[in-house]
Amino acid sequence: MRRATVRPLIRFLYEGVGRWRLPTARRHKAWLRACIQALPSAYRVGRLYYTFLSVEAITALHERYLGDPSPTDVITFSYEEEGLVEGEIFIAPQVVKELAAAYGEAEDRALRRTLVHGLLHLLGWGDDTPARQREMRRQEEVCLHVWETLKEVSHETHAGL
Repeated sequence: MRRATVRPLIRFLYEGVGRWRLPTARRHKAWLRACIQALPSAYRVGRLYYTFLSVEAITALHERYLGDPSPTDVITFSYEEEGLVEGEIFIAPQVVKELAAAYGEAEDRALRRTLVHGLLHLLGWGDDTPARQREMRRQEEVCLHVWETLKEVSHETHAGL
């Protein structure tokens, strides 16, 4: 389903992750906007804030809001404002790195998968059953393919997770 064109505002924020920054942030923003257009969703996205946190900070959020005292890679909070879905997505880069190693996935790909996983939650996808997990994984793959087709964005350097 195509939505009226709204150019989502996407911001990356950093708390407690030292000097770590998302590599090629401009390209990631362009990619996330392309994903929003490529995904079948009835929602229009307004503002989207990704905050990268320490393991300790995301663990505290996980316990406070979901009752689970273990670390997690991503937590999504969605809101609706003037007919637009908006949200905050919290990611722990260190947890993503550890999960990438455990599953044998490249760190940069795992980070992109986590970015889009949070976006999918924002857009209404769930992963609470095996069938919904498979569908979410399929949508993640759609977006990961979009990354591969996206042209370089100028004025950025590449760095690792």
